[in-house]
Amino acid sequence: MRIEYEEEFDAEEHTPIKIGLKSKSPKHEWSLLPSKAGGTPIWLNPIDLPSGGSCLCGICARPLQFLLQINAPLSGDDESESTYHRVLFVFMCTSMSCLLEDQVEQRKEKGSRSIKVFRCQGNNRFYSSVRDKPAAPLCSWCGTWRGDKVCSDSKRARYCSKIHQALHWISTQKTQCRMIHPSEDIPKAASNDAWPEFEITCVHESAFETQMPNASINVSALRGDTEDERDAISWAYYTRRLYRHRAQVLRYSRDSTCEPLWVMSRGRPSRAAIPKCSSCGSDRAFEFQIMRRLLHLIKMENDSTSLDWATIVVYTCQASCDGSRSYEEEFPWVQLMSYA
Repeated sequence: MRIEYEEEFDAEEHTPIKIGLKSKSPKHEWSLLPSKAGGTPIWLNPIDLPSGGSCLCGICARPLQFLLQINAPLSGDDESESTYHRVLFVFMCTSMSCLLEDQVEQRKEKGSRSIKVFRCQGNNRFYSSVRDKPAAPLCSWCGTWRGDKVCSDSKRARYCSKIHQALHWISTQKTQCRMIHPSEDIPKAASNDAWPEFEITCVHESAFETQMPNASINVSALRGDTEDERDAISWAYYTRRLYRHRAQVLRYSRDSTCEPLWVMSRGRPSRAAIPKCSSCGSDRAFEFQIMRRLLHLIKMENDSTSLDWATIVVYTCQASCDGSRSYEEEFPWVQLMSYA
């Protein structure tokens, strides 16, 4: 068993993968389609946004909060006209209790998820056409989701849900409705709850030399016969790979030989647990994972109720199909530190 583990992880050492780092460039000097975390999303298609239950936590029914987006156009063998522009968006509920329940739901065929991933793509013609049209009105509170509900008082403030309408009203909107001049706009994203915003720069992991941490586990002495031993082996290889650059917030690869970097053996999905694409029926494959470092950078580690995870792994349609929706939903798998 130990030899099988060594072969698996030695192969991973040579897979082509990019790591995402917090950019040192000034805030808000975004590229056209940035990879970024926190703040509000920059929608590729600003017209046909996810709506209805898509933007809600499947467990508590509150609007999901934007976590990050990755600019992931396909090239080479994966290149097609429809994937010239391609962005992946990740949203999640801010409740740790929902994330704990998500551990059960993610194992169900059609589980109610507290974390959701959307893929949007199109060619240059698509991108030009949607940018030439008026964007969908956004929620005046979160600045993220489509604002289909209109304030009955101001007739201009819009909301994605009754929850955000109530929060805005309690906060400032009750006063704003009576003071704002008809020609003035009610500010979007009035909430201060968005996570801190920064751009993500992706670089090839091979650009960094392997830095071996002090060995705290004698891997050669472990056979992997028990769950504890398999966890110890996974942790040893995880730390060895992570030390190439400890500040990485994500790992990305469309290479079919690449696998996620798991913190431990427990809490990993079987291949059968990864559902096929709901639009075209193709298999889904690993594309990127969000590392625990992001928790620190967006300041989630504040108290015992804050979000926490070991890693969030995202599997996407191998065909990257066009589908029937502007934003196709993909499959995230969350591994929690509680498995350690």
